[in-house]
Amino acid sequence: MRFAGWFSRRPVMWTVVAGLALVLAIASTVLHFSLRSAGFCGVCHYMRPYVEQWRTSSHNDTACYKCHPGYGVGVFTVSALKYLTGLHNPRPRAEVPDSSCRQAGCHAAEDLSRPTLFNGTIPFSHKEHLVSRKRGEQLTCASCHSTIVQGGHLAVQQEVCFLCHFKGAPRGSSVTGCPSCHGTPKKIVEHAGFSFSHESYLKIGVQCNQCHLDVARGAGDVPRDRCYSCHVERLAEYENFQLIHDTHVTRQGIRCLTCHNRIEHGEFSMIQALEVRCENCHEKLHSAQKELYLGTSGQGVPDTPSRMFAAQVSCDGCHVPAAGTAAGVSSLAVRRRACVVCHGKGYDLMLDDWIRAGREATDAVAPYVAQVGSSLRSARGVKPAVLGQAQDLYAAASDNFMLVKDGKAAHNVEYAVKLLKETVSLLEEVGKSIRQPVDIRSHMPASLTSASGYCTEFCHNRIGVPETLYFDEMRHDFPHSLHAVDMGLECTTCHSPDKHKQRIITKDGCMQCHHQGGDAPLPCERCHVAQANLLKGSQRLLGVKPVRGEMADMSCTDCHDLTKEESLVELRQKCADCHGEEKYGALAVQWEKAMESGYSGLTLAFARAREELAKAEADGLDVAARRSQIDEIEKVVETVKLSRAVHNHAYASAVIAEAVKRLEGLRR
Repeated sequence: MRFAGWFSRRPVMWTVVAGLALVLAIASTVLHFSLRSAGFCGVCHYMRPYVEQWRTSSHNDTACYKCHPGYGVGVFTVSALKYLTGLHNPRPRAEVPDSSCRQAGCHAAEDLSRPTLFNGTIPFSHKEHLVSRKRGEQLTCASCHSTIVQGGHLAVQQEVCFLCHFKGAPRGSSVTGCPSCHGTPKKIVEHAGFSFSHESYLKIGVQCNQCHLDVARGAGDVPRDRCYSCHVERLAEYENFQLIHDTHVTRQGIRCLTCHNRIEHGEFSMIQALEVRCENCHEKLHSAQKELYLGTSGQGVPDTPSRMFAAQVSCDGCHVPAAGTAAGVSSLAVRRRACVVCHGKGYDLMLDDWIRAGREATDAVAPYVAQVGSSLRSARGVKPAVLGQAQDLYAAASDNFMLVKDGKAAHNVEYAVKLLKETVSLLEEVGKSIRQPVDIRSHMPASLTSASGYCTEFCHNRIGVPETLYFDEMRHDFPHSLHAVDMGLECTTCHSPDKHKQRIITKDGCMQCHHQGGDAPLPCERCHVAQANLLKGSQRLLGVKPVRGEMADMSCTDCHDLTKEESLVELRQKCADCHGEEKYGALAVQWEKAMESGYSGLTLAFARAREELAKAEADGLDVAARRSQIDEIEKVVETVKLSRAVHNHAYASAVIAEAVKRLEGLRR
């Protein structure tokens, strides 16, 4: 009753009070929800870039206050007053504590152990970086996920990674070692005609910085005047690194690059062949070695850089100073060890072969250089024009010979052999032109008279040749040793004399020996494995029970003429002749067309299966097993294609049908 009396005596006042309370409640509610919106944060113009970065980031569905706690009415009131009076900081810094990142509904603690890939290639562990101290510092989420990366909100600045991994590291190295991020590169690098495998070199202990000299630029230091950006005369603890980092990094979450200068990472300097300028110490003493190593200056021979030069190995890569000797003095034992460091055991002996065989070849040519030179000087009755031409040829031969003799063949054995071969040819031509022919070739070592002699004398007598090689066109293993060693075929019968390892022989080349005169010295099955397996039904494919072909008991030559290449249209007549009816010839063609139709359907089935595979992989699913199954099916189909289904149409059709069935099953 008393309250009713008060209200009745002062109705206007209480109405105003109630109205003000209602307005205040509504205003507080509006302000409460406004403070939680990004639109409110963007009212101040200097905050707009951060808000725009947030809108385009992966966190654009998360309100500002979720990550930046503690910004209530009081804080915003003070901030507004500072903004209106011009006392605000135009470069604001907002902390994101780890507790914000790990709150419910965000990045729960169990996510830390989930492996991830940085930049799509580098394995990264959040747990490894956050649970324990790194280089004595306790990192936070914000240490790497900066909030002011241009064009991204909470993006990772890789320069922060570089700062930790490269600051204080030796030249060409990182604190944690290159493999910690890059692993072992699997890709074969092609450079100047030289194939380089990182994997094979790393296996034998070659360090990355032996080739990658400079991979970082910048020191990552903290200039003293950088402290004045925030503090006034507070440098007393500048040298106390632990205190500085605990305060700024662990407790306040200040970005590393706010204080530290940047460190860049990349291939800034690779080792270069002849990087060490030998002539600085040995004036004009090593020009021949250098020219031979570069593979230049020869007469009538194409430039052929040493493979070591192509791999950018400098002089001191092999010529390591021997202990206790003057600079530039290197013993043979030290050079042998240098071979082993990069190439592995056994290559030191190959160096011995190069030195020995190079000396033998040079010594074999030397007497004929002197002999032809003497004959040229004493030549009589030769026309001046012919004599002048002979003198030019001899000068070229002499230059080539001296380049090898002074340059030492071991610096570039491939180029040295080419030069000596050209020297022999030029000397013989000089002898003929002055009518004093000389037989040089028959007195030369094998390395100068045959390609195989060069291959075996300088390299393959140590490393041998593979027993078998896979012949892609024939889809079976090729007995390499049988042809190269037992039968004594020249290496250049199958391989290019100019490009190492390149195979130049084709299936037709094999047929010139194996099908010569229609009489194959080896059973057809020795080479045509896939066709024989299909014909006899001796191989189970995709789990389909093998069926023996109806013509399995016939000889290959009953249908095939080994002296020529025959199409199915030509072979169909043999079918008709053997069976006594023309329809059998047409049947073979029908089989082939039916298989071609099946292959076309498979092409579409493979495309669909791989499309589904790509989608599943993009969704983060493990598709390794499915990819393996698709690859297996594809391999079997290629085998059937190679085998020519006409050899056993029934079984080939069953296998193709099973392939389609399995591919459809994988899609489901």
